[in-house]
Amino acid sequence: MRRLLWKEWCERAVWLLPWAAATIITAVLGVGLRPCGPGTILSPWMALPPALALLAGLGAFSSEQAGSRASFLYSRALSWKQVLLAKVLFGLLAALGIGLLAALACRLLLPSAYHPFMTPANLALGVLETVGMALPAYLISLCCSIVLPGPAGGLLVLLLWLGAGIMSMELAVYLQHDANQLRLLFVPVSILLVPVPTAIIIARFGLTLHATARFLRFALVLPVLITAGFLLDHTPLVTVGQRYWEALFPSDLPATLVSVSPSGRFACVRESTSGSTRGYWILRADGRRLPLPVARSYTWLEGDLLLACNDRDYIRKDIQVIWWDGRLESRLFTQMEFDRIYPSPNRKTLLLVTYHDLKLINLDSGDKRVLKNVNAGGTIIAWWQSATVIGYFDRKTGQRQFLDVRTLPEPTKVERNL
Repeated sequence: MRRLLWKEWCERAVWLLPWAAATIITAVLGVGLRPCGPGTILSPWMALPPALALLAGLGAFSSEQAGSRASFLYSRALSWKQVLLAKVLFGLLAALGIGLLAALACRLLLPSAYHPFMTPANLALGVLETVGMALPAYLISLCCSIVLPGPAGGLLVLLLWLGAGIMSMELAVYLQHDANQLRLLFVPVSILLVPVPTAIIIARFGLTLHATARFLRFALVLPVLITAGFLLDHTPLVTVGQRYWEALFPSDLPATLVSVSPSGRFACVRESTSGSTRGYWILRADGRRLPLPVARSYTWLEGDLLLACNDRDYIRKDIQVIWWDGRLESRLFTQMEFDRIYPSPNRKTLLLVTYHDLKLINLDSGDKRVLKNVNAGGTIIAWWQSATVIGYFDRKTGQRQFLDVRTLPEPTKVERNL
């Protein structure tokens, strides 16, 4: 087995480099899975490492077939179980090693302000989350690589499997569109399991067969399993299965996200446990933990202002601005529409930038106003020129324009209630 693992390392190490680089970089930048970091919510970038793990596994066995190394392997005193077990173990060791490297990089490269939060438990949880995201992707692509020779063959099988899965899910949802509650369990499970029995059947009964024969086995297993999923989703077993599934794989897995304020004086910790989410404002000078209002995300703004945000719908959000002034102070604003928020240098006013206008919020009084006649023509580029002057780019004239908030008229009653 050691020789087989060494063979895998010599042949597949290059494919691991993008996977490892993406995992480490996204963890350190706080946009992927990590024990703690500057990000406060998970980013779409966290999908990059599993995607590269998927690519790394596509040629795991298909390259043996394309390079005619498969026939040489089976001319030795080796069984199909040993060959495939070596490839599975290699993927497991690679995922674990990359997860450990990402945790080590966070510990070494993140600012020292984050080090107190990098407990052994948090580091271990970060490694397990990283492995849990990447390893299934690698194993699925490994199963796909058994069907057709070459990485391109593995990619073709993967695309066919994904296409069949998407169409099957759409059909399953359509067939239950009149139901009060979707009863979907066995269809998605059967879709996920297709590569595994296909790989086992081919490995046990047809690993040395022609590529066409192996593909026919894949084409047979795919509809059989998905059809079985459709039938089982219309039986009472789906209710029992959903109950056990929710017990085994809860939607709210424990997680801890940590972010440090721009000045480094404060930190925000968001802890998610089974059934609840809590946030804490931490004074790093003495370690005090003060409870924060429950929010989907916490984001630090300049001036050590903390933005607690909850989505009201796809566009509007409820936001609470929190700051420290000898004690925690806050202002709540509901149904706000914005793309970006910039606090003024004196922390008294917030500038909300949307696609079509600019809004101002006075944190002392809570007054809101819309700045009219801002000819930005699309996505607005705006900034604070000083504590009382806003700058923005006028796309019609191509010039920078400035507004002094002290010269603006008093907000109307309608604007105050925006």
